[in-house]
Amino acid sequence: MRKVEAKQIFEGRNGDDLYDAYGPSKLGDKIVWEGVVKDADDEWQARYILVNRDKSYEIYEDFQAFML
Repeated sequence: MRKVEAKQIFEGRNGDDLYDAYGPSKLGDKIVWEGVVKDADDEWQARYILVNRDKSYEIYEDFQAFML
């Protein structure tokens, strides 16, 4: 996944307004993208995309949710 693709996934999701996306980073056998967004309540939040080996991905709104 390229940065432009990560940005498209983050932008507008659940009312989020993307500031920027950072990555990719490798975490175990996954690739991780971090997005910094302002949410629907106008608060800064972090969002994460975990890309699997088969190019499918999962989106998380909490770092702890995928770290455990």
